[in-house]
Amino acid sequence: MLEVEFAQLSDPGLVRSRNEDYLGHVLPSSPAQVRSHGWLFALADGVGGQRQGEVASRAAVEEILGGFRRAPAMESHGPLVNRLVQAANARICDAEAMAGPAGTGMASTVVVCALRFDRATVAHVGDSRAYLIRDGKARVLTNDHTVANEQLHLGILSKTEADSASTRHILRRSRTR
Repeated sequence: MLEVEFAQLSDPGLVRSRNEDYLGHVLPSSPAQVRSHGWLFALADGVGGQRQGEVASRAAVEEILGGFRRAPAMESHGPLVNRLVQAANARICDAEAMAGPAGTGMASTVVVCALRFDRATVAHVGDSRAYLIRDGKARVLTNDHTVANEQLHLGILSKTEADSASTRHILRRSRTR
């Protein structure tokens, strides 16, 4: 049986005084749940500069966790995590509508990892990352959905230029309408 150790930590960073991160996980409570569902880990980060990012990130993670708990036994994780991210987007849109003008532009990044048997399935939107850490070395599993990263992949910018570009934190994708 797969043994999982994990830790979670959130920090507001050096730029903003508010922390817009929200973290959550679903751990199987029995060997049967290990086989039928596995583990799920989710992180969302409100998009900096947008209104109520902390509300958007919390809504996204709560929707993802609830959807995973309600998922049919043995549902394939690939389609499941994609469906969960789409449901999180809809939940953010609902939260934005309910907040009225104060919620206009509400958005969040999200990264989800589901584990079952010997497979990890990752879905993400934005610039929140998933890493594989093995033998003391970290490897990024996701590609940031930023303007600079897109320009890097198109050959417009070099890696060095993309790392210092003013657009390296400007998202081209986030969970919103």
